[in-house]
Amino acid sequence: MNYFRLDIEVDDCNARFIGVDHEDENGNWHDVWSFSKRETINDVPFRFSVFEEGAKRDFTISSFNIPVVSKAFKAAIAPLVENDVQFVPLTLGNESLYGMNILSALQAIDYGRSLLDIGGEDTAFAGKIRGYVKLAIDETKAGDSHCFRLTEFPVPIIVSEVLMKACLSARLTGMAFEKCNRASTGM
Repeated sequence: MNYFRLDIEVDDCNARFIGVDHEDENGNWHDVWSFSKRETINDVPFRFSVFEEGAKRDFTISSFNIPVVSKAFKAAIAPLVENDVQFVPLTLGNESLYGMNILSALQAIDYGRSLLDIGGEDTAFAGKIRGYVKLAIDETKAGDSHCFRLTEFPVPIIVSEVLMKACLSARLTGMAFEKCNRASTGM
């Protein structure tokens, strides 16, 4: 099975940008990184707001790397990701959206076919992946998963070709798919 990195459509200059505020309406600070911990989220106490006006899209990534999706996006992929993704209801004005909490993480980088940027000894990232020039997924380790993050480098969202085709056939907007196995710009 082929795998792709799911990201925002980079050349979409007209898309709005959704931001996250650390504080709730009472001024209490909340952990905005909860969407990156691969744990079930019971409520979202922090606020989402439009930081930059623009066209609404079915998929976007807000500040703090939180994927925010429309009802149509959720409907298109939910049957494929029921054990891998939690859709957390969010409110943005009078609009209902979902935070895409990716619960699944796999150790699936194909080190032999990837070209990775590994932090040097004198950096805070010593021995850890900081980015990549080429990212390849080991299909045998990915199994039949349709959406996951990588345990070795949790920034990219990896999706299957099946999920990508579901998004494209539903004519969803705002996303780009980059095949994992060719040169890319993940730095």
